[in-house]
Formats: sequence, structure tokens, C-alpha cells
Amino acid sequence: MRRYFFILGAFSIALIATFVALDSIAPAGRRLAKISGIDPVGYFGIAHSLLFDHDVDLSNEFERVPPDDNPYTKVQIATHHPGSVWPLGYSLVTIPFLATGVLVDRLAGNPADGYSRFAVLGYCLTNLVLTCIGLFAMFVFLSESGVLWRASTQQRSRYALASVGAFFLGTTVGYYAFTELSHACEFCCVSLLLLCWWRVRERLDARSWAALGLIGGFLSICRWQDSVYLLAPILFDVMNRGLRAGRLARLRNFAIYCAVAAVFWLPQGLEWRSIYGSFRLFPPLGSGFFVFPPRYILELLFSTRSGGWLSWTPLCLIGLAGLIYGAVKNYRVFLPWLIPLALEILLMGSTTTWHGGNSFGSRYMTSAAPLVGWGLATSLLASNRAGKMALSAATAAACLFTLLFAVQFRLDLIPKGERLTTAEYLTDKFRIDRAWRRKQAVTRAGSLREQAPSEDASHQFPRQLP
Repeated sequence: MRRYFFILGAFSIALIATFVALDSIAPAGRRLAKISGIDPVGYFGIAHSLLFDHDVDLSNEFERVPPDDNPYTKVQIATHHPGSVWPLGYSLVTIPFLATGVLVDRLAGNPADGYSRFAVLGYCLTNLVLTCIGLFAMFVFLSESGVLWRASTQQRSRYALASVGAFFLGTTVGYYAFTELSHACEFCCVSLLLLCWWRVRERLDARSWAALGLIGGFLSICRWQDSVYLLAPILFDVMNRGLRAGRLARLRNFAIYCAVAAVFWLPQGLEWRSIYGSFRLFPPLGSGFFVFPPRYILELLFSTRSGGWLSWTPLCLIGLAGLIYGAVKNYRVFLPWLIPLALEILLMGSTTTWHGGNSFGSRYMTSAAPLVGWGLATSLLASNRAGKMALSAATAAACLFTLLFAVQFRLDLIPKGERLTTAEYLTDKFRIDRAWRRKQAVTRAGSLREQAPSEDASHQFPRQLP
């Protein structure tokens, strides 16, 4: 296993070094380390305010780095503070990285105000470091959990490494390692929660449950919808021990687990009290944010618009099938995790923002990537030689599809916020030149509209190109 750790370590160093080098080169005059948009500005604002002002009033932060226009950062009447609906956890993790960057700026003679080059670079490196930690945690978990299929240590490690590499490339994990959003943090926390659960799942001591509560509680204030994963350890315990065996000790452990997790919501509630004027566990998201019964589940799973989980990252379908197979063979181990996953799909499918604001793929489902990796490793370990070859080919194809999707998305070669045509979704993955010509046509059409707004220029440059 040491050799595989070395491979993961070398990959992690190369990933971080590549980011730093590209940021220094600034291709096309654009640095990779930057803070812009809505969510990234909100997360950065809280980290900066806590580090420099020791409060959560974002007035001066938003003057320096203003967010794009949105309803969530408007000044609140009760406190005269800008709104901040984003959970606190991710901002807390970024503070040491931001502080380190500020120190480097001071040594380099730059303004040590948290906005200089190395401060922003340090802040942006947070997600790469968190992603690498999550990859290590997932590798160890997959290696150890492979014992369920009576595979050798060498087989378990080999397929664990292959699965980790696949879900980094074939899901949203790799893409959001390079964005200033909280998804790398949730991926890291779910990976650590799985690993901790696996190692303490048979124990009845309070310390083990407290450790689970620490990880689960922090996960819940990184992205609140991921709180559903806190059900898994309890479901596993009930399914494997029933309701009667050791009732008092287990009730004590459940209470410790929930209490430790709940502690993290105290600073979260206090933050929102300072911003909105009253203690609350959830921010004001506006009426109509949730729709019940869930109306957007099929969109969340299969839409060709940004946000389709299985349609944009088909590797997740392979991993989901592996989880279901595992549940058929050993429901006491896999079902406790499939149930929270189903609840998260139901929850995200009930939100009007299921598409994640026209983001790459279903960013809301990034937390499910460790489970996808588990399902993929399960399928590989449980298959015969022909099955392994077929799965490997399908996995490689799914990763290539998503990688090409990510390239086109980054280069604005596909429309954002719209349903894609068959050519845009499928065939143009292997015809980048066609996608580039379409982008040029749309750009020219936009220029014509500006020159002659009364005329419809779009017919001159149709979306479908020969």
C-alpha cells in the first residue's frame, strides 16, 4: 500500500504545483486565483471578516470585492449588515490558508490586507488541499472496505486507487477542486466520515461516536443539506444490532453523537443572528425556494442543462449501480448509506435552484462522489475478468466524456443555462472545432444585435451548424 500512497502523494503535489505555476503564468492575462461571482465572494467575505475584523459584518469586504447582483447579500433592515446565507464551515477552513498568504504578502512587501496576491492564492489553495485529503481518505476507506469481497490486499489497493482516480476525473470533484466554492470541503468531510465510520462501526465506546459526531457536525455546516449523511452510522447500528441489544449504551452513544454534531450549529446560529437580527438555524432563502412534493428530481438526474447529475457525469450511474449491487449482496453495510443518498436526491430535487446556478454538472451532488467511488470499487472487486474489462472500458469512456464536457464548459463552447441539443451534448464532444465555430457564430450574432437591436440577427448564425 505504501507504493499507492506515494502515487497519490505525487499526484497531490503535482496538482498543487500546477495550479501555482499556472497562476503565476496567468495565461491570457487571467490568474487562476481570483475571487468573483456570488458564492465565492460570500465565503471569502466571511473568512476575511473573521480574520481581520473579528465579526461577520461584510460591509467593508463587499465594498472591496463586491458580489454579483443577487437577492441574498442585500443589506438587512434589522442589523444594517449585508446578508450571508452561506454556511460557516468552509469559511472557517479557509482562514489558516488566508492567514498564511497574508504572512507571505507581508514578507514580500505587499499590502498585508488579505486582498494581495499571495493572500488570494493561499485562500484558493484551500480546495486543492482539501481535495487531496479527501482522495487519501477515500483510498484508505476503499482499500479497507474491499475486504467485504474477500480480495487480497494488493487487489483492494489497486482497485481503490483506480476508483479514486476515476471519480476525480469523472465526477465534479476534479472540476470544483479549482473553484472557490464549498464542494471540495464537503467531499473531504464525507470521505473522512466514511473512513471514520468504517473503522469504528463495530465499537460501542462513547469516544468513537464522539469522533463521528465531530466530522458529521462540521460537514453539516459546510453544506447543510449534507446533514442527511449523519443518519448513516445510526442506521447501520440499528440494522446490525436491532433495537434491543445494549439499548442503554447505544442510546447514550446516539445522544453523544447528536450532541457533538449539534454543537457546530451554535456558531452557525450566532453568525446568522448577528446578520439577520435573530437566532436561526437556516438563512432566509425566500418563499418558493422549496417545492413539495419534489418536482425536479428527473431534472436533477437527467437534464442536459447544467445540473444533470447522471447526464453530465455518467460515471455516477456506474457507481450508483455498484452501490445497489452491494446493497443486494450486503444490505446491512450499503443500505445505511443509500438511504441518505436517496434523501439528498429528494431534497435537492425539491429546490428551484436544482441546477446550481448554471454550474458545471450537478455541483450539489459532489458530496455523493465518495459513495460513487465506493460503488465503482465494489463493482470492480465483485466482477469476473470479463466484467472487469467491460467496467474499465465504460469507466474510461465516462471519464473522457466528462473531461471533454469540462473543457467545453470552461471555454464557453456550450450554452449555459439552456438545455443542450443532441450535437451540443454528445457529438460535439469529439468535434471541438464545430463547437468553436458555433461559439464564434453566437459572438458575431451578439455583435449584430448590439449594432442593430431592432433586427433579429440570430437567424444568421443558427445554433445548429453543419
